Amino acid sequence: MAIIFITTTFVLQSVFIVFQTGVFDGAELKVLVGSQRIGFIYLLSFWISILDKKYLQSRYLKKMKWFFICISLLGLLLTFSRSSIVSLLISISIYSIYKIFKLSNISTKKIRKNLSTIIIVIGTLIVIYPSLFVFTKFYTDRLFGLLFSGNLFKLLSLSNSSEGLRFIIWNDILSYLGNNPIFGSLYLGYWSLPGAVTGSSHNQYFDVLLKSGAIGFILYITCLVFLSKFLFKYWQNYFWGFISILVYGVFHETFKESQGAFIIAFMIGLYSSSTLSLIPGNYQLFGITK
Repeated sequence: MAIIFITTTFVLQSVFIVFQTGVFDGAELKVLVGSQRIGFIYLLSFWISILDKKYLQSRYLKKMKWFFICISLLGLLLTFSRSSIVSLLISISIYSIYKIFKLSNISTKKIRKNLSTIIIVIGTLIVIYPSLFVFTKFYTDRLFGLLFSGNLFKLLSLSNSSEGLRFIIWNDILSYLGNNPIFGSLYLGYWSLPGAVTGSSHNQYFDVLLKSGAIGFILYITCLVFLSKFLFKYWQNYFWGFISILVYGVFHETFKESQGAFIIAFMIGLYSSSTLSLIPGNYQLFGITK
């Protein structure tokens, strides 16, 4: 509920700024309200809003489910960050593939219902597409246009482009780790490397690898694997949000940020409490049973 409500607060605040300034140009709005530091929060809110079967089932919140979903999507668009949209599309694709493999366990009635929902959503998007000119122009020029034109690969070779800059940063990190493979930079960021071109690693995994070396990175990945298995089994709404955050981490830091640290700490807490509840004599934190 905290994730959903803070998402709603931030998005409404961004919408207010847009109408207050009267700016409707994507490039200018990216500076005013855009941020790559909060997109993964909106992704988690999106998946919780869609899949939650407990907290959003109250009499009042159940009626607001689609409002929360739309708010999360609007928030992702208002980040004016390509990472937000790419992570959303990839996580939806993975979820769709997972559902397709489970079709044999779904009744024909439910399949028809899901197909109807998909058709309604696609139809709605087609109808409202012209009114989203602020977003469509920005993301068409900077994301979809690059993908379909093939210019993305050209940008990867340019050091002054956002895409090319990332490859320079990651290459610098790997070069540094060649001399310090075990412990890395002892928790110093990319900014500490000689000739650093920026202050950020622009990748959660490279950031952990640089700061903690091979040992810390292996422990970090192991932690993510255990968490993924646990969330998949017990908390599907968190699991798909977690997957989208992992995808987001390919392009930007996530759990390094304070809000990301809160999320992973909360999920580790869920995992820890579930493990402790299996020990005889302990009380379950979610159920208060001995």
